Amino acid sequence: MQVIKQDGTLVPFDASKPRNWIRWAVRNAEQREVMEQRILTQTLAALTDSFTTAQLHDRIISVCLDEEDIDYARVAAQLELATIYKNQARQLDLYKPESASFMDYLELFERHGKWSGDWLEETIGFEDLLNEWYIELEELSLEYWTIKQWVDKYSLKHNGHAIETPALGCLAIALAYHGISPLAFNVAKDLLEYRMNLPTPALNGVRNDDYNSISCCVIEANDTIESIDVADFIASEMTAKKAGIGITLDTRSKGDSVKNGTVTHLGKAPLYRSIESSVKKYTHISRGGSATMTFKAIDPEIMSMLLWKTQRIDLAQRIDKIDYSFSYNDTFVRAVINQEDWYLFGLQDAPEVHANYHAENYEDYVRAAVASGTPYKKVKALDVLKTFLSARWETGRVYCINVTTANRHTPFDDTITQGNLCMEIQLPTKGYLSLSDFQEETYTDGETAFCSLAAHNVANIPEEDYFAFSERSLRTVHEMIMRAPMMNKGMRTSLLARKSVGIGITGLASMLYKAGLDFDGSDESLEAVERIAELHYYSLLKASQKMVEDGTAPAVEGIDLDWLPIDTKTSDRDPILDWESLRGKPRAHSVLVAHMPTESSAVFSNATNGLYPSRNRVIYKKARRGKIQFISEFFDSTKTPAWNVDMVPYYKVIQGYTDQAISADYYTDFTKYPNKKIPMVALIKWFLDQALAGVKTAYYQNFKVDEVEEFEQEETCDSGGCKL
Repeated sequence: MQVIKQDGTLVPFDASKPRNWIRWAVRNAEQREVMEQRILTQTLAALTDSFTTAQLHDRIISVCLDEEDIDYARVAAQLELATIYKNQARQLDLYKPESASFMDYLELFERHGKWSGDWLEETIGFEDLLNEWYIELEELSLEYWTIKQWVDKYSLKHNGHAIETPALGCLAIALAYHGISPLAFNVAKDLLEYRMNLPTPALNGVRNDDYNSISCCVIEANDTIESIDVADFIASEMTAKKAGIGITLDTRSKGDSVKNGTVTHLGKAPLYRSIESSVKKYTHISRGGSATMTFKAIDPEIMSMLLWKTQRIDLAQRIDKIDYSFSYNDTFVRAVINQEDWYLFGLQDAPEVHANYHAENYEDYVRAAVASGTPYKKVKALDVLKTFLSARWETGRVYCINVTTANRHTPFDDTITQGNLCMEIQLPTKGYLSLSDFQEETYTDGETAFCSLAAHNVANIPEEDYFAFSERSLRTVHEMIMRAPMMNKGMRTSLLARKSVGIGITGLASMLYKAGLDFDGSDESLEAVERIAELHYYSLLKASQKMVEDGTAPAVEGIDLDWLPIDTKTSDRDPILDWESLRGKPRAHSVLVAHMPTESSAVFSNATNGLYPSRNRVIYKKARRGKIQFISEFFDSTKTPAWNVDMVPYYKVIQGYTDQAISADYYTDFTKYPNKKIPMVALIKWFLDQALAGVKTAYYQNFKVDEVEEFEQEETCDSGGCKL
């Protein structure tokens, strides 16, 4: 056989070459001789004439992954790492990269315009220390999926080729945030030892002076042309800045009068199509933009809006490139339970009803409106719910939020009306009155909400280290906020006035599995989850209060300092930490905790995704360059797969210690039901269970249609920015 070399020349195949590659890759394996022969034999058996050296390299990796064994995956990891070294040599003329120092790389990447920013000058005089740090970090063993995800998604590229190892990139990110400090080294180590999980905008930016790492942007529009246009503009601009968009248009409905009746309102469909276009016209470094639109259950157009993403209407009517969130309240839940009527009110006719949609006494506003002769449309609450549930189970992408719960279980004084792209962010928003209002330099009548994210891989953080680790992660997210470029001074004022943080949990399944527990609904399992949720919020609140005490950051306003999650949680277990010692103290951040999906960065952090159970021991996640294998190391046949888990009890105890919300995924195994159809009564029960449990939001509805599942979804947030 013949092989095509990198320069295009055709030469006779030499079997010693792949043998040497494999021998190097298995050098640290216990069964290295057996593995070497097995990998080589299967590689050679699959080769055909005139293959390229790159195809040969990929074939060896594929042979390793086909074993679906973690030891073989670690051999693939070495080969994937070797790809980066080859890229450094071929793309940047850096030969013998294994002997290069950190400063060698720094000078090389700066010369090629890859690394930039003030942090580069700060390294002068610390060359030896930085190289010591780099050597220690580079020696850490990383899993295949970590390196593969880094190569595909996070490493800076030259001519399309990854040129940074994870150790290089993570150390540079930490230095750009924290300067030459022990904090920087520890953060880099936290990333590479699978403790800290940072969002995609941070992982593929920062060391190149790109601090656009605000993950989530939540927008509201009032019922004026200028307010709607400003919201549309913000959605477009923040998408370009790598943020995921949550948006609500509090506007009139189809058929309402405009300009004293001289014009008839066209409804929300044209406005939604405009938002859809705005968030889809730009792409980020490694993904496209997206948005979740929230509408109220009292909207006169609700029954048609719930169908806009489904296939039950013709293509011309669909607005299906964005996702939707069905906003309901406690009154709606009671109306469903009691099979009562439900009243739909137009914004133009009943502004007071709409303004108090979230209120505990919402029924009072409805009764007053009906008694005063306000126009309304009467439907059955159960019919509205059935339409929502049908759309959700048809698409998997129609979400929901209980705004009564959202405004009860929060420290915010101002009103929360919606979630973000992935539903875990719960922040106050207000529509701008006009373009000039939006351009004001001080805090204005309007407010766009922003949140910066991170996550703790709880499977790898000892309880005794949790407080110190929480302080490191919070200080890192704080730097994201402080360095983030905004569209104008008014938005920056708003950002710094709130300093909203959403630090979540990932690797929860691995934490349970390592402890010999499972998602089986047992008291022991639920107690373990509630205790880590309590420790998580408590330690972050304590760290935020410490940052005020030591002068790192000023205290925020606009929140109830006396509020603690133990005051309004619905879970029954008593707290075990000293919460009263934290009550009433100033804090540097309005909110602290939100549990997001970590679909892609979980792979980099060697973590099971967010709060979710494992579906299988081995999964393949779609990626831009093929598929990425991930092995849930502690998941075995004795564990309960996600398809058989009732997640409501778990979300209930986690929501209890979460001041924002959860990207709460649920799982339906259609193979269990006759004709693979789930009864509507089961869907209604699910809705009531999660609403009565005090869970604020519901995110993806995942489906198992066949016995064999080939791939997990690539991007839980449909490539949006708020995902980690």
